[in-house]
Amino acid sequence: MWLIPSKMKRNKSGGFVRTVLVAALVGAITSGCADSPQVVTPPESPIAPTTTQFGSTALQYAVFLEDNLGFRRPFTERERDTADWLVSELIGIGFQPAHVSIQQFGFAAIQPEFAELPISQVESLISIVPWMTDAELIPNSQNVIAHLNGSSPTRVIVGAHYDTTNTPGGGDNGSGVGLLLELATELLASGEELPYTIDFVFFGAEELALTGSRYFVSELSATELEAIKLMANADALFDHEELFFAAGISSADGLQQLTNPLTESIAQLATTAEFNLVPFPGGIFAPTDSQPFALAGIPVVNLFAIDVTPYNFIRSPDTLIDTPEDSISIIGQRWPGRMEDALDRYGRFLYELLHFDW
Repeated sequence: MWLIPSKMKRNKSGGFVRTVLVAALVGAITSGCADSPQVVTPPESPIAPTTTQFGSTALQYAVFLEDNLGFRRPFTERERDTADWLVSELIGIGFQPAHVSIQQFGFAAIQPEFAELPISQVESLISIVPWMTDAELIPNSQNVIAHLNGSSPTRVIVGAHYDTTNTPGGGDNGSGVGLLLELATELLASGEELPYTIDFVFFGAEELALTGSRYFVSELSATELEAIKLMANADALFDHEELFFAAGISSADGLQQLTNPLTESIAQLATTAEFNLVPFPGGIFAPTDSQPFALAGIPVVNLFAIDVTPYNFIRSPDTLIDTPEDSISIIGQRWPGRMEDALDRYGRFLYELLHFDW
């Protein structure tokens, strides 16, 4: 989850206004970027689906990512290696190769003025973000998209970012990536055709001003936007004892959270005794990948368990997000059973949601 209070300010009406990542950045703009380094073959996953409890496979994925592909900062080789691994894994669990794609974007997706800068100057500008200091950048980041056809063109986006700050990334956001991979595995194994099409989107560069999700939304046509019925996002699922959710739509000016029959039904489902999810007091305008969808008028549901104040997203001293302790082993020792419970309830909720009679 992108938690930079100084870069994300809440206005009087409660909505977030995205401020410029680097203000007044360009003096003399020069062209040229370094060539992209050779792709390193990512490790193969040894993970086999389990059926003992929803979330068991998701937790295995989170462990695997931390052990093999941790510290996957935006616009780095490690992030790209993770994208390559995701493509391989998605095909391995049953997606047709033609239905798995990489959506690549460059520095201009962060801020347009970056397009013509040499990579060394972009590194210097981005280094003001604490976890990007000393990062060796490559010219591109990417989203990974897996497409599951339904019986209609109506679409549901299910998303999680796979990049991290300069941390192991066990909770933020190995938890969300693992959850999506297990959910996709279950849906593929069932063989059933859902009444709408699902796009599983693994966003890159979330930790750098939500760049991947902003780019994804910016590339949608008006027709494609109209076809999206819901965006569900999973991010940082282990950091709080209460499992939060937020469901709603944004007002046209992006300043207020509204509801419609769909989001009201989602809220009713989430708060049943079966799932016992807790409405987040701060609402849907969290600094995570659902935000660009909400601001585009798409109903969203956020799943997150973050230890922050509700309205300005200031971290609690106890949070592990964006610290070296965001590690599966440390989380498990500090809060025994929390990860298993979160992945089970969030996973079953998402599975039920995607079978919901809308």
